[in-house]
Amino acid sequence: METKTIAAAAAGLFLGAGLGATVWWSTRVRRGHVYRVKDHFYADQALVDDLARRLPGARRSGPAPGDARPAHEPGRPSPVVEVFLYQRGKVVFRRVDGEILPAGVALPDQVGAAIYRIEHESGSQDLEDFVVLLVQYGLAESGGAYPSWPTQTRDGITPRPQPLHPTALNPRMADSWSRRPEISAAKTRPRGHYFVVAGDYFADEAMLTSLEWFHGTDFVNDRVVVPAWKRGSIQLTKHSGVHRFPEQEGPLYTITPLLEQVTLEDFLVELEHYNLVSWGGEWPDLETDARTRLMRRQALPMNPDGHAVWVAGELFVDEAALGYMMTRLELDYTTTRLDRGLITFTWRGTTIDVMHVDDKPRFQQQRGKLYSLGANMRARPALESLASALLLHRVIADVQVLSRWPWRGSNGRWHA
Repeated sequence: METKTIAAAAAGLFLGAGLGATVWWSTRVRRGHVYRVKDHFYADQALVDDLARRLPGARRSGPAPGDARPAHEPGRPSPVVEVFLYQRGKVVFRRVDGEILPAGVALPDQVGAAIYRIEHESGSQDLEDFVVLLVQYGLAESGGAYPSWPTQTRDGITPRPQPLHPTALNPRMADSWSRRPEISAAKTRPRGHYFVVAGDYFADEAMLTSLEWFHGTDFVNDRVVVPAWKRGSIQLTKHSGVHRFPEQEGPLYTITPLLEQVTLEDFLVELEHYNLVSWGGEWPDLETDARTRLMRRQALPMNPDGHAVWVAGELFVDEAALGYMMTRLELDYTTTRLDRGLITFTWRGTTIDVMHVDDKPRFQQQRGKLYSLGANMRARPALESLASALLLHRVIADVQVLSRWPWRGSNGRWHA
């Protein structure tokens, strides 16, 4: 069925919501392509650039000045781009046009000048699964499979393209899309969020809107069914129209996993890793305080700018990190007084008091003011799990462990 119909049927969208979706999609740029020629997979420049921007830790490398840099930084196309997948190893894109192939060679409908061969460190099967997921997640267009290098003229493509995978991608399902999703050029992560509530998982309507573009998503018996290649599926059913969480946009949907070989948590984190959905936080129950529900949303940037640091057994976060935590963790309003700067979180049954430490930077990466989350040994396991969760969901860029504070010399340089 037509994909636009899924959200309408599942969510009962009205004109206002549809207008919002139109505005959101209009901020997008063209998607890249993935191809199979003989026994090799290739990607065009648009796809490689988008994955470089999306995937954390991606790097560019090459012999020329400026080739070696974090992959999301602007610059000319590099000969090699490495991306790291969540629990699925490393993928390398090696530029081949002008290298092992003649300069100016092209693939049908490619976007951008460069062509890259795709390699997976674990071999051909994992590489094929990665390529299928790119198309299934809507991150890439299928450019087709060819027994030899194709040429494109006014009369068509020779040899004619075959399906990229013989069974994974139903061409009739792809043709039923009323308008294919395009890749966002925004600097913040998707509006769609999922929420962990006492071990259960919920999605908001904005996340549902994102998932409906996945290849093969369908609406069956009042449920939105989202397939996961070789791993089963997840199902989303409307739970409530009540606004319960700061990052929530639209009604809530219960996520039911019908997955194999992967947990629901890992599957959702994988979608986060591709910057397809966002983490809306972990909560003890659905009955959040009215003051929490009214808090202003804090959209996470594509590349996290918050930081945490352990110093002599005490955990500190900077102002950037604390701002994102405020809309993703339960505030204890028996002691929290935002007008007086008193903040207390509840994290997995443990109360964590936040104390302002300094307005000035204590370490090089610090953004804004510095806050302590405490050094209570009884709370240490909770603090460690919190720091790990913030890092996993990329609320923070890193967690340093220091024996003492660094100091900054008269020349402005930091010293350990």
